[in-house]
Amino acid sequence: MRQKEPTKKRNIRPEKVVAVLEKYDRKITLAEAELILELSYKFAKLSLEQVKNGGSAKPSPKRMTPRNLYR
Repeated sequence: MRQKEPTKKRNIRPEKVVAVLEKYDRKITLAEAELILELSYKFAKLSLEQVKNGGSAKPSPKRMTPRNLYR
């Protein structure tokens, strides 16, 4: 079974997620809204860590196209 992290201060509640999605004719339960929020917060945390660490460890190599392809 999945372990939950300790409750942290979060600005968006599952009820708000349900209300917003109902405007777009999407019916979800509170449990589904909690999962959506959990995933969203994890993605936000990962993206902040990536920005903080300067992106990926290796820069992508420059790709040079051989000149003979365009002759």
